[in-house]
Amino acid sequence: MTSPAATSTAYCLLPTAYFSDLLAILDAQLATYQHLRHIAEERRAALADADVDHLAALVAREQPLLSHARKLEAARLQVLRPIAAELNTTPDALTVSRLCALTDPATATALQQAKDRLLEHVAGLSELNRNNADLLQACLDSVNASLEQLLQVIQLDPRYAGSGTRATQPESPRLTDMRA
Repeated sequence: MTSPAATSTAYCLLPTAYFSDLLAILDAQLATYQHLRHIAEERRAALADADVDHLAALVAREQPLLSHARKLEAARLQVLRPIAAELNTTPDALTVSRLCALTDPATATALQQAKDRLLEHVAGLSELNRNNADLLQACLDSVNASLEQLLQVIQLDPRYAGSGTRATQPESPRLTDMRA
């Protein structure tokens, strides 16, 4: 029979340094996604205003953040490698729930809260990006419709005189015209 003292410490299988590094990375990811979310909100306004210069500036601000997010994800997986090795699994197979079972209650709570905050911001960013994509598609559809209308006018009468007025059209050949 296992003593209560033995079972209460059984959850501390891994060094807390693994978890403090992981928490630091999750906090850095949260900060990065908060910045990306702010840019997505600005993008919505720039799309609505058709402000191309502001959109270009937002893209320039967004690129380093996306690169940083990729680096943080690589760092997160790197931190999980020793934990995964201890558990004889892959870093991708580790979940926060599983990690929480391997540490003390305070660290488990911190991990769960970090995960919840990160998921909330990523979900918000995803929704903003979907809305921006819909708005951008509506803008493109509007431009496309305008271009189609312009092309129809040009196809009806593609000739213009020098002053921008319609050129006189020569009589088109008739089906029964026998001239050579």
